[in-house]
Amino acid sequence: MINNTAPFIGFDIALNSSDVSKLRPYGADLTGSIMPTGSITLAECIGGVLITGASCPSLDNPSTVHLAIVGPFGFLSPPGATGLLFTAIFSIIGTTAPGGVTIGYQNGCDPGSSSNGNL
Repeated sequence: MINNTAPFIGFDIALNSSDVSKLRPYGADLTGSIMPTGSITLAECIGGVLITGASCPSLDNPSTVHLAIVGPFGFLSPPGATGLLFTAIFSIIGTTAPGGVTIGYQNGCDPGSSSNGNL
C-alpha cells in the first residue's frame, strides 16, 4: 500500500521473510493495484526464482518476493496517490511462537532510489 505519495511512474519493491522454514515466498498479485492496465513487469522474482522479466537482482534470495513494475508509456500517478501497489503472497509451512516470523523490506537498496532516501 502507498499513502499520499509523490507522483511516480513505477515501483521496485522487495520483501523478505525472516524464516523461510515457516513462511516461504509464494507469489505476487496485481489484482486491485492502482497501476494501470498495460503496465510492464520488469522483474518478478519469487524466492530468488525469475517468474517474469529479464533477470533477478543479486539481492534476491530464497526469502524474497520482489516485484518491479513501470506504467505504460506516458503514465504518471497523480500527486497524493493512495492505494494498493500489489499483494505479496507467502505460504505458511510451519508453526512458531507468536511474533516469531516477520516480513520486512529487503535491505541493501540504493537510498537514491527512494523519494525519501530511507531504504
